[in-house]
Amino acid sequence: MQSSVSHPDDGTVASPTLECDGNLSRSVNSRLLSGAGLSKRGAAVALILVPLHTAWLVYGEIVLRVTTSSASLVPSVIAVLVILTMLNAVVGSRRPDWKLTSTDLFVCYAALTLSAIITGFDFFQLLLPSIMFPAYYEQFVPALRALNDLWPRWLRPTQSDIVYSFFNGGRGVLDVELWRAWSVPIFIWTGFITALLIVMLSMNLLIKEQWIRHERLSFPIVQIPLTLCEEGARQQLFRSRLFWVSFVVVFATLSSNALSALFPYLPRIQIDLNNIGRYFASPFSGAAPFYLSWSPFAIGLLYFVPLDVLFSCWFFFVVRKALEVLGVVYGWRAPDAGNSANVFPFVREIVQGAWVGLSIVLVWSLRRHLIHVWQIATGKQSDRNRTIYRLAYVGLITGFASLMLFEWIAGMRLWLAATYFFLFFVSTLVMTRIFAEVGAPSTDFYFFNVENLTVSLLGTQALRAPEVVMLGQCYWFNHGYRQHPMGQQLAVLKMMDRFSVRLFGVLGLVLASMMVGVITAFLVSIAAYHSLGAATAKVNGGQVALGGWEIWNRILSWQNNPQPPQASTLTIMGIGGIIVFGLAKLGDLWLGNPFRPVGFVFAFSYALDYNWNLFLGVWLVKLLILRLGGFKVFQHLAPLFIGALLADALAQVVFGVLSATVGVALPVYLSRSGS
Repeated sequence: MQSSVSHPDDGTVASPTLECDGNLSRSVNSRLLSGAGLSKRGAAVALILVPLHTAWLVYGEIVLRVTTSSASLVPSVIAVLVILTMLNAVVGSRRPDWKLTSTDLFVCYAALTLSAIITGFDFFQLLLPSIMFPAYYEQFVPALRALNDLWPRWLRPTQSDIVYSFFNGGRGVLDVELWRAWSVPIFIWTGFITALLIVMLSMNLLIKEQWIRHERLSFPIVQIPLTLCEEGARQQLFRSRLFWVSFVVVFATLSSNALSALFPYLPRIQIDLNNIGRYFASPFSGAAPFYLSWSPFAIGLLYFVPLDVLFSCWFFFVVRKALEVLGVVYGWRAPDAGNSANVFPFVREIVQGAWVGLSIVLVWSLRRHLIHVWQIATGKQSDRNRTIYRLAYVGLITGFASLMLFEWIAGMRLWLAATYFFLFFVSTLVMTRIFAEVGAPSTDFYFFNVENLTVSLLGTQALRAPEVVMLGQCYWFNHGYRQHPMGQQLAVLKMMDRFSVRLFGVLGLVLASMMVGVITAFLVSIAAYHSLGAATAKVNGGQVALGGWEIWNRILSWQNNPQPPQASTLTIMGIGGIIVFGLAKLGDLWLGNPFRPVGFVFAFSYALDYNWNLFLGVWLVKLLILRLGGFKVFQHLAPLFIGALLADALAQVVFGVLSATVGVALPVYLSRSGS
């Protein structure tokens, strides 16, 4: 399969870090028996920051409506990293022995990112509304009563007063009965999440050598944190005038937007989303919604994405929209169809097949490596990494078996649980590949989720009543996939190649930070909902809308309208798979092929709808820079884009805190998204 090798002529990796550390190609696996363990100071600082940052993130998104976890590069984490580097400079000038090393900063970034991703909006924050929803809303939706009886009681508190206070508030956070009611569900769901994370981490340990060392995937997402963590690169960045020009301009612009809510005479500049599709006449209205956006954060990140990946993404998005217009022209599609399912060009069905196709392509491309790893793990070949591979296989098998056992006890047949989690983890492999190659500002794969793929292949008619409930409830960790733990884990393993730390130390950091984050998120979420009320206007209603209404409405639909597998759906899925196979084969035959399978899957999965024009614009700018000025000019201009990204991240956090302080929303982004 065609890979994203870092070629100097395409600007795949153009961070200033290249000039400070040229030993980029060292194997991650060499860290197992060499290098130092994590420093006590770095680990201590990280584990102090994780619960504080997680509490801020979860409380901010649930109560303050300050969303910071939906980006691939978490803005609040980047802001904390910037603040740490500033404090580090001040402390280091007075007490050099107190100064955090580059490795310490890496440890802090990794711990904060991994805990933020697992506790973000599209992952943990949908869990609690999903498990509590039917017990409360059955009084308003009688059809939920039967489903509530099927929903295992040991997975949630069932006491009527606990259910009532969760949605209406009024209960003190020090109430002993509250925490007694939640103790068993917290323990069970923490175990479930741990099993998910262990399987993902085990898969990463098995594939990282192939993807990181041999295929040398670009991981654009790591360029910014690497630059901030490495002292030489950071000093070089902060000496750049281009960096400070872009930083000041962007921060001033976003500050003016935010403060205009308090001081109306300040200028306001629309940044973010504008749905121009609402102005389109037929047949072009068939392409609506059609967004334009402007995000300094996204532009700064996309600067480090390979040219061919940028091209593939925006090109296939344009193809998709052109097909929607053609559908209106030939009467195959209503002019106002929007993003509806089961209408030409059948994007959601094609996407499901494309994900299956890309998973097959990826597994096939890994076959020799996985055989080699298995031989090492079983002792048929000698290798210094035998221990880590054995550990990975143990984690993979025990984690997968634990998840199957969980679903079986809850009422799902073993074969169905095995099928579902197999589809989930091979789909997660696809997401990780996209994460590693594209490095997009956001990975919102709204048109794809594993539950829909499962029922497309099996039909809802084959499901028993408890299985409908359990399968539908799994949507809480499958909504949109903007939070992607496996991709972030692999990015951390990629970054550790720059620092002298042992792999076992990093593995401990990964699991510890995620678990501390999960426990903190449970405590903050439960306290917030029971004191304020999940169904009140005192909290963000998005978590209940998606984790409650969307999940349980779909379960009701499956229960009331059982269907066998649809031949038409399977046929269209097959077309999606064939397209991916063809693009992969084209990459084998044509070395300069710009049409990437990941670009097709990414563009057709909704992930590009909000920022396709940024992919196009950055691709064009990057192409001109490389063609006219070459790699040195491209590298010279990198601080301009990093400055824009850091200013955006810092502004989001600063004015998020100010919003909470003054009690007035101070948005840095002003949009007219339309309907």
